[in-house]
Amino acid sequence: MTPVYANWTNAGINGLLQAGHGFTLKGSNQTTAFQNYVFIGKPNNGKITSQIAPNNLNLTGNPYPSALDAHQFIKDNINSTTGSLYFWEHFETNNTHNLTEYQGGYAMVNLVGGIKPKAPQEISQSGNSDRIPGRFIPVGQGFMVNGSTTGGPIEFDNHQRAFIRENHLFSNPMFRMVNYTASIDLENNNQEDIIPNDSFKKIRLDITLPNGFERQLLAGYMNQWATSEFDRGYDAPILDNQDNEAYFRVANFSLAILGEGFFDMDKIHPIEIKSSQTGLLTIEINETEHFEENINIFVFDQLLNYYHDLKEGPYQVEINQGTLDQRFSLRYNNPNVLNNNQFDASQSIIVFHSQEEQHILIKNNLQNDIKSIEVYNLLGQLIIEKPLNYSSNEEIKINASGLSAGTYLVNVKTEQFTSSKKIIIK
Repeated sequence: MTPVYANWTNAGINGLLQAGHGFTLKGSNQTTAFQNYVFIGKPNNGKITSQIAPNNLNLTGNPYPSALDAHQFIKDNINSTTGSLYFWEHFETNNTHNLTEYQGGYAMVNLVGGIKPKAPQEISQSGNSDRIPGRFIPVGQGFMVNGSTTGGPIEFDNHQRAFIRENHLFSNPMFRMVNYTASIDLENNNQEDIIPNDSFKKIRLDITLPNGFERQLLAGYMNQWATSEFDRGYDAPILDNQDNEAYFRVANFSLAILGEGFFDMDKIHPIEIKSSQTGLLTIEINETEHFEENINIFVFDQLLNYYHDLKEGPYQVEINQGTLDQRFSLRYNNPNVLNNNQFDASQSIIVFHSQEEQHILIKNNLQNDIKSIEVYNLLGQLIIEKPLNYSSNEEIKINASGLSAGTYLVNVKTEQFTSSKKIIIK
């Protein structure tokens, strides 16, 4: 295959498929809910090799009558590929052969972990799936790989195989049906391979764009195995950069999966947002792995100079159409919070809106003078600016009678820190 979409070779009824070559097919237009496809032949064993051209996208798949360890496959082919695997999933609601009406998307997995599917731009935005591919690829499961800048051989070998059933915790769920169940008789069957879980810190973010499109991002801290540069096998570029997109930005790469080195509380991970329309952006935590309770998780909004604690809930903000390449970032340290026996100084500044008085009220309970007050709307527009000098313990009133109903951000600045609070005017 080449990077050009739909550059497929039609095998037909008399075509020949080599082991390790993937294939795709359409249904037979039968009215039955399920159809039976029969594969006849000798099971594959031993080394299987094919070629991938530089920067090309190839469809391949597990050629063995056993599970395939994606981690070992990636490591063995790290020089000829980008080190990430892409799995197409047809959503259950799909009932068409027309491309623009497809309901499906590509999930991804690499040495860091997996993320759920996101629909390509060419197909319907309807349907969804929360299934995340696991480490072990079931029998017959196809997947895409991208060639590296040099390309080269793609190799399958027996040491990549594992005895892992399809209902195993670490098995890839993409191929089997959602309602798949298996009757396992451990007494009369071989025991599954023992696969230890890792202890790397990982965080998955769900980002919903103004048009309702969702992108899941994964960041993993892989200790000595990854760096802050692009690492094949640990950093996964998005398959197709679309008009509505969210990704980690590293050098010139747009990443859906970010592999980092040792965890650093001061690390900053820029998140680039592209939106085809103005509207509401939502950033929230899907799940974390091996994060201690005392580690804060923030999204920083550069435009509003605002740190939002994602542990307290999603961050929602209005954004304009276009590309926001320097506005948002994932962080674990808020420099506006003074660390004094876990005392949060910013919490001693109280901000609220008095509906009755039509004022924004600010109460300063610290021995720090307030130098300025700024009020922004959620488009990042500065509505009110007060470069004043208020002494501590003084209550401040700002006339808000001219503000329309909505959510606003109030930045209260002292010499030591900035306190950012949201208010809602009804």
